[in-house]
Amino acid sequence: LSDAIAYAAHDLDDGLRAGLLHPEELKEVEIRKALALEEGLDLLRLPELDRRVLVRQLLGYFITAAIEATHRRVEEAGVQSAEAVRRHPSRLAALGEEALKAFLMERFYRHPEVLRERRKAEAVLEGLFAAYTRYPELLPREVQAKIPEEGLERAVCDYIAGMTDRFALEAYRRPSP
Repeated sequence: LSDAIAYAAHDLDDGLRAGLLHPEELKEVEIRKALALEEGLDLLRLPELDRRVLVRQLLGYFITAAIEATHRRVEEAGVQSAEAVRRHPSRLAALGEEALKAFLMERFYRHPEVLRERRKAEAVLEGLFAAYTRYPELLPREVQAKIPEEGLERAVCDYIAGMTDRFALEAYRRPSP
C-alpha cells in the first residue's frame, strides 16, 4: 500500500518533469484540482517549486485516505486484534482513491515514449539473461557458486535483478564472447 502511494506520486512527478504529462491535464483529476486550489497553485504553469508542493500534498492526501479507508474496513469487519486481521479472509488495508492511478495508467504508463523505453529495457534484460545462461562463465564467481544449489536460471535472474539500470546497460553493451 505504501509502495502504491509512493509510486503514484513519484510517477506523476517524473511524468511532469519529463514533459510526458502536462500540468493542464491534471485538471481532469479531481483530487489534484482540490489540492492545487488549497495550495493556490496554478496548474497551467506549475513551476518546479509548485510541482514539489503538489507532490508532497498528494502524498499526504493518499496517506490520510489510506488510513481512513483501512480504518473503515477494519470497523466493518469487526476485527479486534492483529491476529484477527491476519486471519481475515480479505485484505483490510485499502487506498480508497483510484482516480490518480487511472489517470497515470491512461496518460503516463501507456504513453508511447514510456512504452518505447519499456521495450528497450525488456530487450536488455532478455539479452543479459540469454548471454549469462549461455555463457555462465561471464558471471561473477560468487554468482557461479550459487548455480549448483539454486540452478542456473535462478542464479542469473537474481544477479540481473540486483543490477542498477546503469550497470545493466553497461553489461549489455559489453561484447559477447
